Amino acid sequence: MKRGLFILVVITFTCLCALLFQIFYNGAKIDAIMNLNEIQLIEAKQAARGLEIFFTNRTNSLKALSKIDDVINNNADGKKDINIFYEVHKSQILAITRIDEYGKIIYNFPSGDKIIGKDISGQNHVQELIQYKKPVVSDVFQSIQGVSAIAIHIPVFKGSEFKGSIGILINFESLAKNYLEAVKNGKTGNALIISRNGTIIYSPTSGLIGKSVYNDIKDNASLLPIIKKMQLGNTGTAEYMSNKIINKTVYNDKKHVVYMPIHIGDTFWSIYVSTSEDDLLSNLKLFRNKLLFIMVIIFIFGIVFSNYGINAIIILKEEDKRKKVEEELRKSESRFRNIFNNLQDAYFETNLDGTFKFASPSTLRLYGYDSMDEIIGKSATNVYANAKDRTKLLKKLDQKGKAVDYVCEAKRKDGSKFWISMNVQFRYNENDQVSGTVGLVRDITERKLVEEELKNSEAKYRNIYDNAVEGMYRNTIEGKALEANNALAKILGYESPEDIVKNVIDSAHQTWLTPADRQKFVEILEENDVVFGYECQFKRTDGQVIWVSLNSKLVRDENGKAIYTEGFMQDITERKNKELDIESKMKQLQWHYDIAMQRELKMVELKKEVNELLVKAGEEKRYG
Repeated sequence: MKRGLFILVVITFTCLCALLFQIFYNGAKIDAIMNLNEIQLIEAKQAARGLEIFFTNRTNSLKALSKIDDVINNNADGKKDINIFYEVHKSQILAITRIDEYGKIIYNFPSGDKIIGKDISGQNHVQELIQYKKPVVSDVFQSIQGVSAIAIHIPVFKGSEFKGSIGILINFESLAKNYLEAVKNGKTGNALIISRNGTIIYSPTSGLIGKSVYNDIKDNASLLPIIKKMQLGNTGTAEYMSNKIINKTVYNDKKHVVYMPIHIGDTFWSIYVSTSEDDLLSNLKLFRNKLLFIMVIIFIFGIVFSNYGINAIIILKEEDKRKKVEEELRKSESRFRNIFNNLQDAYFETNLDGTFKFASPSTLRLYGYDSMDEIIGKSATNVYANAKDRTKLLKKLDQKGKAVDYVCEAKRKDGSKFWISMNVQFRYNENDQVSGTVGLVRDITERKLVEEELKNSEAKYRNIYDNAVEGMYRNTIEGKALEANNALAKILGYESPEDIVKNVIDSAHQTWLTPADRQKFVEILEENDVVFGYECQFKRTDGQVIWVSLNSKLVRDENGKAIYTEGFMQDITERKNKELDIESKMKQLQWHYDIAMQRELKMVELKKEVNELLVKAGEEKRYG
């Protein structure tokens, strides 16, 4: 080969190898960045949904607690209910507080009397609660217990009257760590949560929580557009440049970022996950070195065997493609394994004989077992508190092929019982024959406790309502009966409250003696919203006319439209009859008195005339 041609071949293969190296390496780099963003988005979404579920569950639990009469009245039973709520959730909350409508603490657990009477109305979230009387979630703030925390407050109403709130204090830094600890990639991976107004809710950097994010990024203008999008509740990926110092030398550090909103009640926070490109490139070093070695080989063999160059490039591309496919499969399997190992619900598979074939790690945690050997191959009946529940489940599967939200009581390894909800269906083999079952199990003990509390509260209210001495009612504005109690049925002569609701559709003509009286009653209600001591006549089902006294209020919807009336009715017939009897006797006495007075006046006139006649006859007056 001539010197000139050799130089040309060397230059050509040098440029070709350099170009190929750049193409393959940049392609791997782009794929790695896209894969990184995808992983970070999945992890950020898992963390965001975990936090959303946590706040939704705590908010719903507090709403249920806020509707209990004892909690509303802050009596001993209410405080006991509050203490029970704390004990159930103490692994997740720092304290539970009941405040009045002015923002003063009227009960707290576990701090107790130390802070009762303290006025916290100056706290921003408490001011918002008092002003709008809606559930609020605070930013990070310094509580009066002296800890940095986040508060959830649910307003408490007695009827339509605002009676303050019930709230819990959450150590959000600890909570966030549980969800964000795994959301880090590489040595410099970082996760951050900010509120809608830019306050840092969580940061792994000490001293930043509770401060404005703009103070942290004031020296980095490239982060500002990303923060702006986060405050708008957007989801996306981005990159920016920052500085890092190594051995007192400042280097540019390119960061890859994903961000998305966390919806908390009526507001939202944003989660931000970043990873240094240096971490990403460090994972490509082996690939780069291998690729460089291959390029050298290609270069050498290309010079020696130029006629085989094209075939060598094709083989290299196919090899690279295979490696990428294998890497994608490995990453996909790794992602699935990571998701599977971190399932909160328990996943299981059973054989036809009812023994466990497979189970997720969360199954061990749920049932309190130490190893898979204690579950796999063992009968699924062992984890049921009542074996009949499994029989019922299998019967439902035979009928419908699946069971959704099947609720029963389960049993842990130590014998303790708890409530679960199951979603189960048949598992089929390659011949489309039933080979067992597959399903998910969720611990719903907390939900059952709340449901039981609500059931007891409703039963207590219904007992008071049904056994009240006074008649209690709820009617539409048009006069149709919606609710009634036993006392009202007795007053109006109906067999039961249900009899009233079923039959009374026009109370003005069915129960009021005079429809005009009801019209006047409704007009007063619409003007004042309440009526006290309204006395009128009603008619019983047997036709007897009775006198009643009504105390009623008008209930309106959020638009101010009247929707129904409710109140109390008292039978005052006996008292009214006595009043009428007294009035009649007074009229009779007045009549007799008037007759007597008229007779007395006539006698006076008669005596005067007799005296005048005696004087005219020359005699003395007979009457003085």
